[in-house]
Amino acid sequence: MNKEVRNYTSIASPDGKEKIWISRPTRVGQLQCTCSFSLKGNLTFVDAIDALEYLSVEKVGQIDEEFSFFIVRPNIDPRKCALRLIDDLPELMNEHFNQ
Repeated sequence: MNKEVRNYTSIASPDGKEKIWISRPTRVGQLQCTCSFSLKGNLTFVDAIDALEYLSVEKVGQIDEEFSFFIVRPNIDPRKCALRLIDDLPELMNEHFNQ
């Protein structure tokens, strides 16, 4: 039996065009999220994530023209934060990318 252990979870927008990979919490509890899209023109999306009461967006950056990342600091247990973020991201992606 081959068990694959991933260090991330992948979330896709409802239309499947955009993806976000959420890493496991770091030792200090941060979550790094890598996006298959640029956040340059999508700062309202970052603001919507930052408005979630259980986390704070600490940093946003570009990897290249198509990929970007954001780092969040949980205001609750990092694992619980990751699970809540996994639940909330599809709805936020739908609101901000399917307009």
